[in-house]
Amino acid sequence: MRAGRTVAVAAGGLLLMGGLAACGGDDDGGQDTEQESQESADQQGDQDPPAGGEEDDTAEEPADTAPRGEGMDGTWAPINDSPIETLTVTGEDAETTGTLACPGTLTSEGGETRIELACETPDEQRSAGTVELDPDGTHLVVSWDGPEWGGMIDSFTPAT
Repeated sequence: MRAGRTVAVAAGGLLLMGGLAACGGDDDGGQDTEQESQESADQQGDQDPPAGGEEDDTAEEPADTAPRGEGMDGTWAPINDSPIETLTVTGEDAETTGTLACPGTLTSEGGETRIELACETPDEQRSAGTVELDPDGTHLVVSWDGPEWGGMIDSFTPAT
């Protein structure tokens, strides 16, 4: 009889401990579990291809970001805080306006395009750098030469 009572007490204790562990000190009413389930479902939804072989229309580019075609020629406006108001590229010539208004040149060597500005008053942070055009032609990025860890970066879109 005593063994039966001990087993019953032990089983009751385990049930009680299991119930307490489930309740925990941070009673959020099961919200964490619901939130985790929703996040998991959201992530899974991002990975699933569209049903029925239809293409996802949300991936289309807006009309105002149509590709510029080949080359960097044109006038570009920065999307970040920059002393350059516009950067105009015409072949190998470049010109900036704004606080940093300077003529410049573009050179290509080894698949890399470089820009060098010839300012009357040089800007230590923006005098020479590497220019990259996104494949779709909608963004131009200048990574200016700087300290060993890197220099300033200006991102441009076509000026309107």
